[in-house]
Amino acid sequence: QDYTDRVEIFTKRGSFSVALESLLPYLDCRIDSALDFGFCPVKEVAERTITVTNTGTKQFQFKWTSEVPFNIEPHVGKLEPGQSATSKVTFEPREASFFVATAICQMRDPAAPNDCISSKLKLSGIGKYPFIRTKASDLDFGTVITGKEAHQTLVLENKSLVTARFSVQKTDADLENCFTFHPTKAEINPETSFQIRVTYKPTTSGTFSCDSYKIGTAGGNVISLRCQGQAVGPEVTLGVRSLNFGDTPENEVVVKHFNITNHSWVPAQFQWVGLHPGCGFEFVTPCGEVPGRDKVHKGSLTCTVRFNPQEAMNYYRRCYCLINNQNTLLYVDLLGSAFNEKEKKRPAPFTQRHVDIHRARLEAGLGKSTPEEIEIALASAGEGGAGGGDDEDEPLDADARDLLVTTMNASATAGAPPPAQLWRELFTPASDALALPFSLESDELDFGASLRMRGGDASPIYVRNNTAAKAAAVWRVPLDGAVWAVDPPSADIRPFSSQAFKVVFKPGTPNRFYYTTLECYVFYKTMRSFRLVNEVSFVP
Repeated sequence: QDYTDRVEIFTKRGSFSVALESLLPYLDCRIDSALDFGFCPVKEVAERTITVTNTGTKQFQFKWTSEVPFNIEPHVGKLEPGQSATSKVTFEPREASFFVATAICQMRDPAAPNDCISSKLKLSGIGKYPFIRTKASDLDFGTVITGKEAHQTLVLENKSLVTARFSVQKTDADLENCFTFHPTKAEINPETSFQIRVTYKPTTSGTFSCDSYKIGTAGGNVISLRCQGQAVGPEVTLGVRSLNFGDTPENEVVVKHFNITNHSWVPAQFQWVGLHPGCGFEFVTPCGEVPGRDKVHKGSLTCTVRFNPQEAMNYYRRCYCLINNQNTLLYVDLLGSAFNEKEKKRPAPFTQRHVDIHRARLEAGLGKSTPEEIEIALASAGEGGAGGGDDEDEPLDADARDLLVTTMNASATAGAPPPAQLWRELFTPASDALALPFSLESDELDFGASLRMRGGDASPIYVRNNTAAKAAAVWRVPLDGAVWAVDPPSADIRPFSSQAFKVVFKPGTPNRFYYTTLECYVFYKTMRSFRLVNEVSFVP
């Protein structure tokens, strides 16, 4: 049993007493009697802590037992006298209701299993459904320049009595995402609102994006949101569709200018394709940036083109201009005639009308028609020409003759070609176009690695004449020193045959990558002099 007593001690100045106590070892603890969670969102977890303190004189092991939807972890432990242990109590209601439960903590002496005490903890909480809402179910960003960002603010309101933890999820996760949310997860306190920043950043011009999203909580409602926007590229146009340099003496330089206009508010980068210094036509600024417009003026940049012919013949080339993030492919037709007065070489001058008619014949599948065949067909159809002939001598049938007559009026209604046609012209190799009168058997040569000290690597290239008339081919090599050469630089090509040329690559600097575009101008032999050319059958 326990013993208690008191001893009184006397001194000269007085007396005092000392309490004596001899107790048996015992178990005891200190635990709160109740824990209330208050309101908690349904299907979400609320957390609290409970502390167990060993106030007895013996070591004990404790073990908690609780009921759903409450849980206590860690639920077991060991405490020495005077020590404390904290456990996490969670409340996860599965429905909107009031919950009350009793958790029991049993404490047992490991040396005396029958020595055991217990304490009770009352647990309570109320499950409530969270409810969020927004005034906007659609976010329309309108038109946005590709690569730029547009922002809108989405306001979420929590009208419930519990905290709403929301998340944003895309309905079609496998589609490209042009819209971003910040943040995508957060908490909204009761009776408050929260702002989400929504950003639209398109990457492809001409596309319309419409994505659906779900914003919801674990145990509450779900909001459906639709975001849409259209990507537009910068609107850039060229001041001209054609530049005619006219008759130019051989080896002289003629310069012309035109404007590139930017109608949009952002700068636009441009790049002319396939032109290198030393070509027949040369852009002084092959790439750059056109400034955006302001409130008064449109953005503009002057583009300078040089024409430097080195052979007396007709020159024509369609040059394409790529605009970053713009779907429309821009182009300009460059044409000019070079003559040599001393050698009495003067080809017939030509205009954009001749180019339009020739391209109309290409699109009609009549690109292989020779000048003589065109003259005979037009004369037979009553459209002029050098003379007529019997039907049995006609190189073209009646349908082809009618189609040929139609193409003669192409220049009257000629406008910009359809976008698909322009892109096809840019990306389709010449050897794949069946209606071309002349073609290359290969439009690319790769010399691979080459030794600088060797005399130069050579690779053959073949120019094919797909027509029944004799043609001439003249190569124009860019001014890259002695790196590139074509042998022979010019040659005649018989009807329906190919002519081999040798392209020589002789690098002058080691560890350098070389790339260039070689021009080959091919024309009918009858086009070399204006005296041999009939206006109606001219072919550039």
